Amino acid sequence: MVLVPAKLTYLGGQARFEIDVSKVEGGRMSPLVAEQIKAVGMAEVVLITRPDKKLSYMQYPGLKAYAEIPLRDENNPETAKKSKVEKTKLGEETLAGYACIKHLVVVTDEQGKTSEGTTWNARDLGGFPIVIETSQKGSKVTLLFSDVKFGNPPSSAFEPAKDYQKYDDVKTMMREAMMKLLGGVPK
Repeated sequence: MVLVPAKLTYLGGQARFEIDVSKVEGGRMSPLVAEQIKAVGMAEVVLITRPDKKLSYMQYPGLKAYAEIPLRDENNPETAKKSKVEKTKLGEETLAGYACIKHLVVVTDEQGKTSEGTTWNARDLGGFPIVIETSQKGSKVTLLFSDVKFGNPPSSAFEPAKDYQKYDDVKTMMREAMMKLLGGVPK
């Protein structure tokens, strides 16, 4: 099982997802690799999704850098709206102090491809899923949301930081980060 501590901010279709990959538990990453990732400034990752611009931004605060990524159709909320979602109640449990309804969720996209997961939806939080469990490439991945707050985040939360360097693609951004780590000069 892989446990991914994350922060999610959402407003009107826009989403901001923040993780620190050095704090992921149960993965195959050794402590040495986690320290190297931190040293190069790539431990913290912020993914901002902007369906209105048909873009995502992958931002690395430790690098003070980001790259724009065209939003693929399968990641577009408009495409997701066309998917069929089936929820089956599996029971009730208390998690993280919340009374939850446990569901099996099966999503079928327009092409008939299915994916499934389990959610624990907190009654006190209007059914918000405080835990989402899926399988990714044979490993169980668990997203655990804590300190859930509802409100209107500032619009700046859905923009890359103004003082960050913009890259045309993630590959170039990663290459330059690795060159810095290895002591080379990026071209």
